[in-house]
Amino acid sequence: MKRNLWKFAAILSAGLAIASCQKEEPENTDKGGNEGEKQEQVGESITLEISAEGQWTEADVLGINIPAAQVSNKAASYENGKFKVSVPTPAKDDVVYAYLPFSPTTTDGKFNITIPSAVTDNNGTVKAKVASPVSLGEITNPMLLTMSMKDVAGTVQFNITDATESGKLAGQTITSLVVTSEADLAGTVSVDIKTGNTDISDASKTVTITPAEGTALGNGPVALKISALPGTYTGAITLTTSAAVYNFPLNTTVIAGQTASVELGCTAFEYKGIQTVEDWNAFIAGVIAGSYDNFVNPETGAVELAADLVFEDTPSYPGTEANSSIEFNGTFDGMDYEITCNKFTRPLFNFLGKDAVVKNLRIKGTYTEMMNSGICGNAVIAKVNKGNIENVSSYVNSELTIANGFIFGAICGQNGGIIKNCKNYGNMTLTYAASGNSGLYGGGIAALGHTVSGEPTATALNIDDTCTPGQFINCENYGNINVSAISGKPVRQGLGGICGLVYMNGVKFEGCSNTGNISRVSNGETSNNFSASVGGILGRSAAWYRDGNGDSGALDTSVMGFDTEITDCSNSGTLYCLCRHSGGITATGSCARADGIGGIAGTLIGSEGNIQKITNCTNTGDVTGGWNANVNTTALGGLVGIASYTEISGSSAICKVTSKANEYIGAAGGIVACVMNAVTVDNCIAKPTMDIYAYTGKPFFYGLLFGNIKDTATVKSASVGGAITADSVILEITPENFANHLISAKSNTQLSTTTGVSWAN
Repeated sequence: MKRNLWKFAAILSAGLAIASCQKEEPENTDKGGNEGEKQEQVGESITLEISAEGQWTEADVLGINIPAAQVSNKAASYENGKFKVSVPTPAKDDVVYAYLPFSPTTTDGKFNITIPSAVTDNNGTVKAKVASPVSLGEITNPMLLTMSMKDVAGTVQFNITDATESGKLAGQTITSLVVTSEADLAGTVSVDIKTGNTDISDASKTVTITPAEGTALGNGPVALKISALPGTYTGAITLTTSAAVYNFPLNTTVIAGQTASVELGCTAFEYKGIQTVEDWNAFIAGVIAGSYDNFVNPETGAVELAADLVFEDTPSYPGTEANSSIEFNGTFDGMDYEITCNKFTRPLFNFLGKDAVVKNLRIKGTYTEMMNSGICGNAVIAKVNKGNIENVSSYVNSELTIANGFIFGAICGQNGGIIKNCKNYGNMTLTYAASGNSGLYGGGIAALGHTVSGEPTATALNIDDTCTPGQFINCENYGNINVSAISGKPVRQGLGGICGLVYMNGVKFEGCSNTGNISRVSNGETSNNFSASVGGILGRSAAWYRDGNGDSGALDTSVMGFDTEITDCSNSGTLYCLCRHSGGITATGSCARADGIGGIAGTLIGSEGNIQKITNCTNTGDVTGGWNANVNTTALGGLVGIASYTEISGSSAICKVTSKANEYIGAAGGIVACVMNAVTVDNCIAKPTMDIYAYTGKPFFYGLLFGNIKDTATVKSASVGGAITADSVILEITPENFANHLISAKSNTQLSTTTGVSWAN
C-alpha cells in the first residue's frame, strides 16, 4: 500500500528455513485460480522478508505477532533493504499482525509506545516510523504475504515560511518550536494489536521540536513534524528564532495515517512587552516552565515592562514548595514603569541567579503579610539575589505584627550579588511577638549582606563555599524602620539603614546613605543576655560566640571576625535602641552581650587578617538609647558602637550622642563607644554633643573619641571637639584640656600618645 511518505511492499521470501521435521504437503484447496497463490511444501518455519521504502537503518525493528501460531513479539530486523524474521509457518487463514516501531506486548495483547518519537532532520526528510510511529497490519495469505498497514497515529507538519516582503527574515535560524495543546500531544500509548484501540497515559500537553543546528527560516520553507494520535488539537505555538519569538494559534485535526499541515507564516516581529497583569502571570509561568523567550525583546535581550501594573492580589511568583529553587537568570527591565500592589505578601522573584539583572523599576503599595518572614520578609524584588539589582525604588509600606524570628529588607532578603542605585522610601513598622528565642535582622535595602546555605532561621545562618558576598553601591534609605519586641527573647539581632547583618568575608558598602530613623524598642519582651546592634548603614558585622553548649547568641568579639568594607557612606537619621538586656559593660569585659549603636555601624568585629574598614564616611544623625533598669548594656558611638580589628579613616561624626535620666547606658564615644582591640583612627573628625546617663553604681565610660579601650587603640590623626554632659554634669572642655576627655579616665587602656590629635572648635 503506497502512502504519501513511504510504503511497505510485499513480501514473501521463499520460506526455505527448513526444520529437521517436515510437514506433509497439504491438499491444495485454493479455488481462486491464481497460480501465485499456490501453496508449496515448506518446513515447520519460514523466513518472512518484508520490503519497505524509506530511510531505514539496522537499528529499526518491526514487531510481528501470529496469535494462532502462538507467536508474539517477534522482532523483524532490518538488513539489506528488508525486514527479516523467522516464524512458524502460518496456516492459510491465520492472521499475522505487524506494528512499528517494535515494542513487547502485554499479556492482554497490547503494546506500549511513546509518542511523538522523533522530528525531521535538517532537510525535512522523514522516516516512515517518524511520520506514523504506531501502525498495525495483517497478512491473510501465508504463501503470498500482502501487507495492508493499519495506522494508529498521524502526523502534524508545521510549514514555516517567511511571510515578509522581500524576505526580510533571511538569515534567521530556527531555535525551537514549542507546541502546547489543550489535549494530550505526547505520552505512553497503549495499543490493542487486533483492534487498534488506544489509551494514553503519562501524557504531556507540550512538545518541543529542536531542529538541526543552522536550520534557516529565510532560505525557503521549513517543515517540522510531530506525531500525534487522531483527534482535534487546539492551543498555542511558539516559534523561537535567532532574532525573534513568534506566536501562533494551534487548531488542527489529525487523522490516522495522514499528515495535517499547519502553516506558520512569520512576519516582521513586533515586541510589545508586559502590558497587563495577565502578561506578568504568563511571564512567571514561563520562568517556572524554564522558557519565557516570547517575553524577551529580541533587540535588547530583556524582558520589558511596557505599562504600569496594578495588582489586586500578590503578583505571581516563581517560588512554591514545588519549585522553591527556581532561578531567574535573565534581564528584567522595568523601563521606569511602576508595579503597585496593596496586598504584597512576598517578592516579585524567588532567586536571582548570577546572570540576572532587574533594573529601572518603581514598586508601590503595602505589605499586608510576610508570607516568608524568616526567609525574605517584606522584600519586593527577591528572596535571594546573586545577580544585579539596579535603579529600583521601593515605596512599599509595612505595618505588621510578626511571630517567631524574621528578616526584612525592602529590596531583597539576602544580597549575594550587586545592588546599585536602589532606594527605599517605604516605612517599616514591625511589632515582634517572639514565641521563644528568635532571630531578628533587617535593613532598608537588604536583611543579609550575603547568601546563606539553606534557609535562615533563629539559630541557623550557615555559611559554606556555595555562599556569595554582596555589594551595595550608591543605595539610599529614606524610610523609617521601627521594630518593637513585645514578647519572647529575640536573639542575633542586627538592624541597619542599608543592611542588617554580615556574617562572612567580602561584603562591601560604597556610596550609600541613610536618612531614615531607626529604632529597636523592648516593649514587653523577656529579659535576656543576648545583644542588639543598630547602625545607620550596617547593623552588625560579627559572628556569634560558641561555647560547650553550642551557639550562645552572644557576640564573638575575640576569635572570629570579618573584613567588611564601608566606604563613602553617610547617615543623618536618628538611631534609637531601648533594649531589655541583662549583663553590662565593664573595663575588661568582652562586650559580648552589649548593645552596639553607631552612626555608621552598630557592631564591627574583625580579626587578624580580616580587618573591618570604614573609609570617608560621615554621621550627623543622633545616636541615642539605653534601658530603664539596673543594667548598662548600651554602647553609643558616633560612628561605631562596638569595634575590634577595625580601621577608620577620613571619616567624621558631628552628631548628638544622648540618653535620658531613665534610659541608662554603659559607654559613649565620639568615634567608637567600646574598643575591644586593634582599632585605628586616621584623619578623622569627632564632634559629639553628649548628654548621657548611667545607672547608679554601674560602670560608665565616655570620651570625645572612645568610651573604653579594653586592649589597644591607635589614633594617627584626628580633629576633636564637642561637649559632654554626664549625669547632668556639664564638663568644661577647652582647647587646653580637651586631651583629658578623649577617652574615659576609667578606661582599661589609655592611648599611648595623643600627638596626632588637635582641637576642632
